[in-house]
Amino acid sequence: MVVRVGDYDLGDVIGSGTYSTVRLARHRQSGVNYVAKIVSRAVHNVDLDIRREIAILRRVRHDNVVRLIEILESPNNYYIILESVTGGDLCEYIIKNHEHGLPIAEVQRLFGQLISGLGMCHGVGVAHRDLKPENLLIARKDGDLQLKISDFGLSRLHRHSQNEAQPHEFAETVTGTLAYLAPEMLSGRYDAFKADMWSLGCILYVMCTGMFPFGSDSGPVLERRILEGNMEPIPSHVPLAARNLILGLLVKNPEMRMTLPQVAAHPFVSGPANGESDRYTYVVEDLSPAHGPSPLTQSIEVADGSMANSPMSHSSVQRRIAEQLEAHRSDDDDDDDETIPQNAARQEMHANAFATLDRPGLVNMHSQQYARSSIAVRP
Repeated sequence: MVVRVGDYDLGDVIGSGTYSTVRLARHRQSGVNYVAKIVSRAVHNVDLDIRREIAILRRVRHDNVVRLIEILESPNNYYIILESVTGGDLCEYIIKNHEHGLPIAEVQRLFGQLISGLGMCHGVGVAHRDLKPENLLIARKDGDLQLKISDFGLSRLHRHSQNEAQPHEFAETVTGTLAYLAPEMLSGRYDAFKADMWSLGCILYVMCTGMFPFGSDSGPVLERRILEGNMEPIPSHVPLAARNLILGLLVKNPEMRMTLPQVAAHPFVSGPANGESDRYTYVVEDLSPAHGPSPLTQSIEVADGSMANSPMSHSSVQRRIAEQLEAHRSDDDDDDDETIPQNAARQEMHANAFATLDRPGLVNMHSQQYARSSIAVRP
């Protein structure tokens, strides 16, 4: 059944969440296809949530972020019209094509795009807080895969902070998906930018292995493993550069965790598409049980100059971020920068959000509500 809303014909439902439904949308005059995220106005405090999400989407204009087209209202619903990304999400792509992890060159390309898009977000004060493969959509551009960050419904908009939160802008709400939550989010106030970096480490682990870094136990057990840093051993097929980056991101102490500029400059992101790169030394706490809690120093030896010739070099990533930030600053927006409180209705844990499985594989995880459920508890 086709429903008309403004200049759009709404078609089939292609997704749904706790607070929204996503339908295909076709612009009648141009014939261009989009998607419509439909949010009921009956949801408690929905106006605040919509204001925040729209303010965020207006700020973050980047090739690796889903683009906002416009927002429409009716007496019963909000309709957020977004660009159509039809290639599914990263989780589905891994499951369908590479159950045991993506080819390392593909991991480098897609993870580099994720870093570029998130750099734009952090640069304008937006911390996502629900980064996971299910929120990373896949498009095809000129025959290549293009990753796009989506679903900013749980994001935090900082008025005075970019890349690192000022103490007065620390978050307190536990929000996101447990398998990707940073340990400090479970313990009290936290810097949401640094929490995003932990999520990046979990995503990179999944991309390289097809498994979750902290296993497939149910809620309380998984929470304890995250708090203790009890990570599954990284499989031996993962290149040393990727292993080093994972360990640099999954550091329990957020002050010691790698920053986004450090990740952009890391040889795995900025080096050639083979998982190895220039010599570097980065000291991290190895969370793998096989190594114990002792510090681990790792070095990688490759011919000098490989980073400079990389298609996704540190300078190219930083240049793209800088260009997007400059374009943003030139816009004459009157957006409200204020951090808007989380919807009170999101303060409940989904009762069926966790499942106990027999192994930490992504296929098993994906088949459960556990892998896709976002939570917001403990205000």
